[in-house]
Amino acid sequence: MFLFLDPVLMRFEILLDLLFGTSCRLCGHPGDYVCSACENNFIPDSFQSCPNCGSKNEDGKFCDSDVGECGQNFLFDQLIVSMDYGKSDFLRKSISSYKYDLEKMLCVTLAKPMKHQFFRLRHKIPDEKNIILCPVPLHKKKLKQRGFNQSLLLAKQIDDENLLDCLEREIFLSDQAKLSKSQRLKNLRGSIRVKGEFGDLVKNKSVVVVDDVATTGSTLNECAATLKNCGVPYVCGLVLARVR
Repeated sequence: MFLFLDPVLMRFEILLDLLFGTSCRLCGHPGDYVCSACENNFIPDSFQSCPNCGSKNEDGKFCDSDVGECGQNFLFDQLIVSMDYGKSDFLRKSISSYKYDLEKMLCVTLAKPMKHQFFRLRHKIPDEKNIILCPVPLHKKKLKQRGFNQSLLLAKQIDDENLLDCLEREIFLSDQAKLSKSQRLKNLRGSIRVKGEFGDLVKNKSVVVVDDVATTGSTLNECAATLKNCGVPYVCGLVLARVR
């Protein structure tokens, strides 16, 4: 179920669906694209935590963010996490199927807990009436390989009306998931920029950067660096899951 599917196999699977009916992309049982039993596994967390030390809180901000040490090595201001990656093998497999098996329509299901958390906590983001959502960008080479930007599809499902695809990745990077924190930071430095035509549109706005998974926070940090250089006062990350 979670093996990589090349375009030929994907077309073959679509043909099989037409001939024999749709099966759930997560469990394989006949029925909808995602069956109700699998859908019920995506339960948003009832709490948030400090992005650095992991202490539970209600909004995903850093501990004592004004005077404490937790936020001093980070450029983003808040991280809203939708679900607990570490406790759910089902969630890990679902994200893998979405990104690497190219099951792009899983974005509809995966975005639901993200949308729930965003609208539940958006009042914790400064100037909530001027919030812009933007996806973490993919390099053109990786976009061509995968065929879609998984973060962009999620952002469209969450709040398409306030979406601005304003970031671009200038440097092609190897798979960040296989690197250490120091290697990720070195790899990412200077790799993301705000597209020229969007500089004035993001200025003085609160920006929510959407991604599927956060690990060290290095990607979000690089996005925050380039956004704040363009006059963005507040950057919040919004992810489906956090890997610690």
